[in-house]
Amino acid sequence: MRAFLLTALCFGLSTLSAADVEVAVDGVDAVKGTLLVGFFDNADDFQIPGKEVEGSPEIEVTEAGRIVCTMKDLKPGVYAVAVIWDLNNNGILDTGAFKRPKEAYGFSLNPKVNFNAPKFEDCTFAVTEAGGKLQVTLLK
Repeated sequence: MRAFLLTALCFGLSTLSAADVEVAVDGVDAVKGTLLVGFFDNADDFQIPGKEVEGSPEIEVTEAGRIVCTMKDLKPGVYAVAVIWDLNNNGILDTGAFKRPKEAYGFSLNPKVNFNAPKFEDCTFAVTEAGGKLQVTLLK
């Protein structure tokens, strides 16, 4: 049923104009690296480097604290955001033993993360013509 509703929502939003979505990222406690703010529009591509929606922001960290960026001209639809604080600027989330992340990361809607990354459906939100704002808290 949820898939039907999401499909209907996307179809209904397809005639709307593009919008801006502001993302506030909390948990940046040092001036180092880059925030990779990936917007994804489908479950198959979610969290795959290089599969983000074109124009997904990359923000050089020039100060500690809340970092705010804006995704411009996003087509209305259903999206999920994955954020990586790429400390060494290599473009990926570095992991260690048992694939445990070495760099901070977060997701739209701040789902609870245990041993596995959340699913696309756990992080989705609708973008409308009015745009919107999101808050993501980095996990370390």
